[in-house]
Amino acid sequence: MTPQHTFMNPNTVYGISKSAGENWCNYYFEKHNVDVRSLRFPGLLGYKSDPGGGTTDYALWALKNAAHNAPYVSFLDESTILLTL
Repeated sequence: MTPQHTFMNPNTVYGISKSAGENWCNYYFEKHNVDVRSLRFPGLLGYKSDPGGGTTDYALWALKNAAHNAPYVSFLDESTILLTL
């Protein structure tokens, strides 16, 4: 039940850049009739990045441990199913 048009005043770098990107897409649609779509990647992974509490933390820990030749034990049970919407 989220409206298409609503008040937005983000205060994080992520939120500000996401809002700006959406506004650029709307501008090109309104001015040039260009229908813009985008892909959203769940996270950028790198062995130098520390996990930050997101849904990709398990992959970051595995990558970071592999870079240091350390074992990784998942916090997920082997019967757990990860869903993406």
